[in-house]
Amino acid sequence: MNGWLMSLFDVLFISIELMMLAVVVNSFNPRRLSGWLSAVSLIALAVIIHVISCISGGDQLIKICASLALMTAWSLLCFRASLAKCVFISAFCIAYYTLADTTLIIIYTKLIGIDVAGFLSDMYNYASFNILVKLTELLGVITLYIWIRRHGSTAYSGASSWIRTLAYPAASAIVGICLLKVVTDFQGASFDVFICMMLVLFTDLMSIFLANYLERQQIDIRNSIILKASVRSELESVHTWQEAYAQQRKMTHEFNNQLAVIKGMLEQGGGSEGVLDYINQIQSFPDPSKPLVNTRCPAADVLINQKLCAAGAKDIDLRVQLDDLSSVKLPDYALVVVLANIIDNALEAADRVKNAEKRRVFLKIKVTDGVTFINIENYTDSPVLIRNNTVVTSKADRAKHGYGLLNVSSIIAQYGGFYTLRYDEGTGKFTVSIQI
Repeated sequence: MNGWLMSLFDVLFISIELMMLAVVVNSFNPRRLSGWLSAVSLIALAVIIHVISCISGGDQLIKICASLALMTAWSLLCFRASLAKCVFISAFCIAYYTLADTTLIIIYTKLIGIDVAGFLSDMYNYASFNILVKLTELLGVITLYIWIRRHGSTAYSGASSWIRTLAYPAASAIVGICLLKVVTDFQGASFDVFICMMLVLFTDLMSIFLANYLERQQIDIRNSIILKASVRSELESVHTWQEAYAQQRKMTHEFNNQLAVIKGMLEQGGGSEGVLDYINQIQSFPDPSKPLVNTRCPAADVLINQKLCAAGAKDIDLRVQLDDLSSVKLPDYALVVVLANIIDNALEAADRVKNAEKRRVFLKIKVTDGVTFINIENYTDSPVLIRNNTVVTSKADRAKHGYGLLNVSSIIAQYGGFYTLRYDEGTGKFTVSIQI
């Protein structure tokens, strides 16, 4: 019976290690399989690793090599990651588990002053101590996960949930130490302490799943907001084209009238000088169909012309200074996302400014030696707080704010560029500067 329990404990601990591996891999790469399939495959892999360990007679080298190969294969199966990355992360996790296990055993036994072999000879003491070790390792892995996602993933949006979740593994590790101290002080309490440790472990794991669920919810909310913004932009485009079509019909009507006048003048024997003078008068009128900007990038031209019209409708002075954008290394769709988001943000901020003289937005795009510099500045109605190159919003609905710059930063990072945010308290100007 004890043999079966020890095997069950071993599979449980290997499963926790694999779950930590999944957390690290997922911090870099999206998941390929569904949650249920990943969980089933994780348990199956834990059983396989345990069986290999038993067959090898406890040989650590065989166990490590087999674990590395199996963990790499499992990472490739469950996540959209490269082979090299899966090998590296699997090797890192194995080294982390080995080092953490050894270090924690040494530290704990030295602090408590107990004999390791005698203490761990009791099956429940062994299981309880391993749970404490895994709780501590989970704390380290979650901390690493948060750091990676905060500094290396622009799509990450669940920092607050995960930071709050750190309280669970931290508290669990402290409770685990206290519970193991009970075992050393009161002989015969090992089973009761083991039950408590299992409950603490379960709570800790559930907190991680809860944080992951909350993060996915935030990502879904963000995607929904982005979709709504995209639909709104499309509706604005449709409205602009409707206005252009109405203007074109009006021009066609006027053109037919002008042709009728010219025809009448010719039929009545009007001299060529009179007809030519009339045509010159017509040509001197401004052509409303002429594009406002021409950057030799049709997508950018259409977008900026639309934003100019939108700014005019809101009584916002949108001024542009543009170079030839035909050599910009961004594809059209990426350039449109960048420009649309920064212009929309600037127009939204300018629209809240009451002072008519400060309802201005200035966009400048300069292309030099293959490098594109984009600068947009606008006045704001209140001070802007910037931390870590991110706007700290004061809006009540925080979920809807900041995703424009999030999309921009994602594309800029993808194409090897960078951006900076600045706010001048003296002038009240907010500036976004981009280099790609």
